[in-house]
Order: sequence, then C-alpha cells, then structure tokens
Amino acid sequence: MSDLKPGPELDAAIAEHVMGWERVTDAAEIARREQVPDNVSPDRWHRKCVWFVGDEPMACDECGSMPEVSTSWDAMRLVVEKLAAEGYNVTMETNGDLARCTIHRLPDGTRTMQEAAHDLWNPVADEIVQALPHAVCLAALQAVGHE
Repeated sequence: MSDLKPGPELDAAIAEHVMGWERVTDAAEIARREQVPDNVSPDRWHRKCVWFVGDEPMACDECGSMPEVSTSWDAMRLVVEKLAAEGYNVTMETNGDLARCTIHRLPDGTRTMQEAAHDLWNPVADEIVQALPHAVCLAALQAVGHE
C-alpha cells in the first residue's frame, strides 16, 4: 500500500498518472500553450505550474484549481469515471471506520476467457483506509502501475 496521505501531493500524482495530465513548470512553455501575448510582462503573468492535456489547461497550482480527488467525494468521481473509460471496474464500500476500493480490469475481447476470468476474480488494486476518496486514489495508482 502506498504511503501517500490525502492532499495536494496525492492529487498531483493522480493528475499525472491516472488522469494523464502533463505537469509543466517552464514559464515560456506555459505562456506558449496558454497563448500569452509576447508583450505581456512576466511580472504580470506569473503562472509557475500548470497541468495540461495537450494545450488545454486543466489545473494551476497558483490558482488552487487542482481537483481535491483524495479528499472530496465529488472530485473523486473524476477518478472513477476516468478508470471506467479506461476499462476498469471500480468497487467501493465503507464499513464502520474503514473504506475499501477494489479495481478489476474488464475483459477487452482480445484475451482468452481464462485470462478474462482471472482479471474479473483477481483485482489489479485493492486498498483499505479510513476515507473512500483516499482509498480510490491509492487503488487507482496501483491499477495504472504507479505505486
């Protein structure tokens, strides 16, 4: 199990490894992607870390716009929806003070029935912690092969 705690570091890891967002810290590259005019002074334009999909900005560290997927139930849905779109089945449950997230890879038609059955019975990720958004994020990182 990962030792990442809920918060900005885990949210950033999800953005990069699960959501597929690219972290850009080069000011000139950020300016190019955001189409900042050349005559705008760097003193007025100060974005230091922006997350992109292609040239589309998704989140900005300075703006505080990174979805808090590891602590918010609403934001956690972004992770579950992304995993589902990538061919994973996400099962979530809470029991008393514990929350569990189990992720299975869905059969994709290119594997044998035996391989597909194995994927359905053996999870690619399984996490148990105290908060469901945290469990989902830790399991998601496992599922995509980043621990």
